[in-house]
Amino acid sequence: MVRVSEGPSHVTVRVDAAVGCARCAAGRGCGAGLSGSAGKSLELELPVTEAAAGLQVGDHVQVNLASGNLLNAALIAYGIPLVGAAIAAAIAYLLQASEPVSVAASLAGLAAGMVVSIYRIRRPACLGNLTPRVESDAGARH
Repeated sequence: MVRVSEGPSHVTVRVDAAVGCARCAAGRGCGAGLSGSAGKSLELELPVTEAAAGLQVGDHVQVNLASGNLLNAALIAYGIPLVGAAIAAAIAYLLQASEPVSVAASLAGLAAGMVVSIYRIRRPACLGNLTPRVESDAGARH
């Protein structure tokens, strides 16, 4: 851990990027933002749970995302826009629209789904659930 905020509710942690898969090792990662920084570290300001109160600079910590929230994040980020595109394409098909109109409708549905996803993920309740938290002291210091 690098810093503890004024209040004990947030800390800044340094995450050492580890290579997790063959694509990341080749530098072509999945877009998670860590693939290009193999061997480097990333600093994140994260909320702290009550169980992790009393942390000090130099402590090793565990950063966790609650079970199921990764799937929820993926469904919001990818599922809603995909459903928007599929619904728009289905409507264009039912209206027997030409191919260019069908493509435009699908793209408009995708864009509408992206807007809905952004609106949904920015809601405080949703954003709070999808933010990783420092849950515990791993017990060792640097």
